[in-house]
Amino acid sequence: MVWTAAAARRAGFNRSCPATIACYDEQQLPAIGTVTIEHEGHRFVLPMERMSLCLLVSQHPKCILAYHLSHRSRVSSADFLETFNNLLTPWSPREFKSLPDLAYKEGSGLPNGLIPGFLEGLRIALIRLDNDLTHYADAILVYLRELLGAAIEFGKVGRWLTRYAVEQVFAALQKEISRLPSTTGSGPADRHVHDPVGNAVKWNVSFEELSELVEVIVANFNGAPRRELYGATPIEALRREWAGRHAEGSAIPGYLPTLAEHIPLPVGICKVTIRGSEKKGVPPYIELDHAKYTSDLLHCAWHLIGTPMIALLQRDHRLIQIRYRNGSSFGPVNVTGHWSHSFHDRPTRQEIVRLHKQRTIQYAGSDDPIEVFKAHKMEQMRAHANRNPGKVVRGSNKVLSTLSGGTPIGPISSAPAAPVAPAHAPDTTDLWTSTRLAAQESLK
Repeated sequence: MVWTAAAARRAGFNRSCPATIACYDEQQLPAIGTVTIEHEGHRFVLPMERMSLCLLVSQHPKCILAYHLSHRSRVSSADFLETFNNLLTPWSPREFKSLPDLAYKEGSGLPNGLIPGFLEGLRIALIRLDNDLTHYADAILVYLRELLGAAIEFGKVGRWLTRYAVEQVFAALQKEISRLPSTTGSGPADRHVHDPVGNAVKWNVSFEELSELVEVIVANFNGAPRRELYGATPIEALRREWAGRHAEGSAIPGYLPTLAEHIPLPVGICKVTIRGSEKKGVPPYIELDHAKYTSDLLHCAWHLIGTPMIALLQRDHRLIQIRYRNGSSFGPVNVTGHWSHSFHDRPTRQEIVRLHKQRTIQYAGSDDPIEVFKAHKMEQMRAHANRNPGKVVRGSNKVLSTLSGGTPIGPISSAPAAPVAPAHAPDTTDLWTSTRLAAQESLK
């Protein structure tokens, strides 16, 4: 059950207390970025789809607590959780490689990196969301509510004033970004905008440059004096509050430092069932998206065969966290077989399976499906860039994320990278089966 604002008010929290109420929203950036791709000795610039900026802003004072730059064509609950993942991860100043002349203003940044003990003293009581985000799965919202102990309120249709803090921040940020040559302006009817995609390619406005620019604009917003704070900056207002909490103590507990050990937060939640057969000598495993997952612990848990579990999906779909239905943790399990070679997310695997069924791409049992998919998409994008150099490929952002191997999107080469696997649980199925058969043979 997702708590309502009325239930939160009955709980007795003080809305005037700093960072008690947080507003979350997402908006598309009014600019087009590009990525440079090298393929078979050729170099071409590919325009990307518009990205979305996800913001978590405290209502009082008006301070950006965390942000996430999403490259998805349509934001999802994964971006929602990624923003809170950034909230629980201490911020540190970024090194600007694409725009070395960029610099933070003095006192700028995010509070979880500038204010000592910020996370330990933070307790968000109410999270306000746009009514347009009701498509988020209840499982995601309930998981986040239980993790952070916060109530969740969906605003009424057409009543954006309930989230005025985040809306005003978006207005300030988009005013700065709209000065770029690849800006999309206020919309298609903006007479001051002409061919933003063509300008992005002409001036090579890269994704890295956009990302660094957004970082500086967000950080500088928190370091700018605000009239409603009597000339103080949002960081200064929060620092004063937190200094008082440390000096006088607080009856409201903050987030435990150990909470950060459980990040990254899941990007999805689904139900799974532990499979296997002791009679046939098949150790316990979990099947999800045409792949089997197991671990040393699950490998020996014969008593759990047939047990329904909850899977917490990660950005790297080679690893998932398993929980019992009561919420207690079982532990991580790793994918086995050829899906374990390279980083990929769940939508990428589902797309590869779809293309494989259509016989658009082919791979053997020993091949890396991700590398086959990359080669196929790389050739498609090269052909598109030659035919339509000033046009955006629909779905290109999702493909570019896969091509970058889970790292921030930057210049991409078709040369295969060395596979980097997560902490891998070895597949000992053959070893266990051989041992079992040998034991049975010795008993005859």
